[in-house]
Amino acid sequence: MRQRVRSYRDPEVWQQAKALAVEIYRVTASFPKQDQYGLADQRRRAAASTPSNIAEGHIRHSPACLPPSPKSAAPTTNS
Repeated sequence: MRQRVRSYRDPEVWQQAKALAVEIYRVTASFPKQDQYGLADQRRRAAASTPSNIAEGHIRHSPACLPPSPKSAAPTTNS
């Protein structure tokens, strides 16, 4: 049986993406200064994007963001 996801931090995929982002930040810190604003910056932004997108998708599909459902839809008669 699947466990209910209560937070965007619950899924293992988010946890792995966050760990990867932290590792990429650590590794790119040792890049030469001339690469800090090019290659390193691009990799850092890409690494941070994945867990951010997972969190955004979780929020968009939460009940608080869903449109209200109609309480009672009156049938229409088209004569």
